[in-house]
Amino acid sequence: MPDIEARPAVADITLRQRAGDLWGFIRQPSPFRVPYPWGRHLLAAVGFVYLIDLLIDFGVQQLLDWIDASVSALPDAIDFETTLEEDLISFLLFAPLTEEALFRGWLTGKLASLRFAVFGAASAALFIAAGYVGEGTNSVLVLAGFAVLAFGLWQWSQTRFTDTRIPDWFAKNFTWLVWASSLAFGLVHLANYQAITGAIDLVVVLPQTIGGLLLAYTRVRFGLRAAMLHHAAFNAVYLLTVYQL
Repeated sequence: MPDIEARPAVADITLRQRAGDLWGFIRQPSPFRVPYPWGRHLLAAVGFVYLIDLLIDFGVQQLLDWIDASVSALPDAIDFETTLEEDLISFLLFAPLTEEALFRGWLTGKLASLRFAVFGAASAALFIAAGYVGEGTNSVLVLAGFAVLAFGLWQWSQTRFTDTRIPDWFAKNFTWLVWASSLAFGLVHLANYQAITGAIDLVVVLPQTIGGLLLAYTRVRFGLRAAMLHHAAFNAVYLLTVYQL
């Protein structure tokens, strides 16, 4: 992986260079050993990537509307009965924190983070399974999911400063790992839609899949906190459109 010294300071990168770096990452994700330091220049760079994310999402949504009207009727989003207060907590706090930790927190490649990713994947599997079982078993699986996640966090807190080695296989397969995590991030959002009846229906999560790739860029280049901020800001725009605030 390239050293941080090989990069210019974040303030020295022009918007054109940032756009080029973003496009290069989308085509072939590449890691940095450590993120840029936190500061106003970093926030401006994250804001630029965030605006690109909004523009791409708008274009993809137009494409999905055209497919829905002209090619095939796509599944509708499930109308969950939630209050504004519940959605504010879920979209602006819970989702950015948990989803970034589970899907992109381990992209440093450090052993402690990779170990946590295994626990996170196991807990996510339990949460997903809870949606397909009966009432009694449902609560057991949810509790088991939280228990596995809590144990994974404890393990990470105990080893984060000692298990810092990055395995060779991670560096060699970084591109595929980012693409796979972005695809998984998109597919998880199928739970927000009615039943999938054909392969064409999978395009409904294209916005989340592309969004996952852009969030991976933010996470790798600027750090996990920046990715959480990017995620929360994107969800804030979504809530503004839903509730017309």
